[in-house]
Amino acid sequence: MSQDPSLPSPADLAFGRCLPLTDRLEGGKGKDTNDNGGYTVTGCIQSDLDEYNKIHGLAPSLIEKITEPIRRAIFRELYFDRAGCAFLQAPLDFILYQFAVNKYPSFAVKELQKIVGAKADGQISENGETVTKCANFGFQKACLLLLNSQLSLYVEIIRASNSAFHAWLGAHDDLEKPHDQREFADGWLNRCINAASLADLTWTPGPSTLAFLNQQHENFKAGIPPA
Repeated sequence: MSQDPSLPSPADLAFGRCLPLTDRLEGGKGKDTNDNGGYTVTGCIQSDLDEYNKIHGLAPSLIEKITEPIRRAIFRELYFDRAGCAFLQAPLDFILYQFAVNKYPSFAVKELQKIVGAKADGQISENGETVTKCANFGFQKACLLLLNSQLSLYVEIIRASNSAFHAWLGAHDDLEKPHDQREFADGWLNRCINAASLADLTWTPGPSTLAFLNQQHENFKAGIPPA
């Protein structure tokens, strides 16, 4: 029996559930000088809008003036659909989607594929290997390990930022001072904690990871240079 075109598809319903949850993890409107993404409107940045306009043959426009229908369309097309979230069961669809929004769809998908033992090609297809592997692995278990992977990525970003700072100290004239990513440690940690809560998952960060992120953020607030 064919789908009634007047009714929302399962993918529409899944996106309609995941978008408002993820929006709760994003900031509002504004720009942080340490954030390479530039001006942000509830997680949407200028490069997202530029890509969407180019795909659809639309004139260039400013992210500061984006409309809500376009923002929703961007997150549906460039993130939710691109990551294949609709092919996964809840709450894994949401956990993958919010990770994709924060750190690119192909990267998030590859992390999930590594967890469940699927080919890490950054793509998920309906009834494909990744979907089957997720089902066999367990969708909830995959959620928990994907959150661990997401948090580990943030640790790597901060460590790389700290290393870049020390490289800059030795070559002020040759290198641009790097952005201090420790500023975002607290927000990144809370993102994962809140995502787990919104998905009704029982998840807590590993003790060493939690201690590292908390200490990095406290050092940043205190004006202590990266170690």
